[in-house]
Amino acid sequence: MNKFKLKKLFIYVLLILLLLICIIPFYIMIINGTRSSSEINSGVSLFPGKYLLQNYQNLINKLNIGRGLLNSAIVAISATLLSSYISALTAYGFAFYKFPWRGFLLGVVLLFMMVPQHLGIIGYFELLNKINLLDTRISLFLLVNFFTMERSKILT
Repeated sequence: MNKFKLKKLFIYVLLILLLLICIIPFYIMIINGTRSSSEINSGVSLFPGKYLLQNYQNLINKLNIGRGLLNSAIVAISATLLSSYISALTAYGFAFYKFPWRGFLLGVVLLFMMVPQHLGIIGYFELLNKINLLDTRISLFLLVNFFTMERSKILT
């Protein structure tokens, strides 16, 4: 076997191992969806259980899954649209307008992109607490869009 084929074989083996590392947690999660709570607590199993329909009935009866999916869709769509709009406006301004301090402002935008988003989470929580917006949909909308807008400047 020549050196090139050996290297290629090593890369493929490594990729297959990485694939297994990525897929196994999802497989175990799907298998655990078919098992009872006591079976899940007893340890990991690679074989499905017999409680799939009962688990789905519990999910539908005990949780308002439809409302959760609707809330997720509203938040995801609004965050995507608002982020795309603001990113496009920011990118257009920096790309086509020649204004004083353009380079400095672009540097400021890039500097803010380097700051981790979650540094402001405590301040955001305190703000929402002071204006009595905790545990409301508007606070979720504001939080997601605040973090999305923070990162949306990447298109510039």
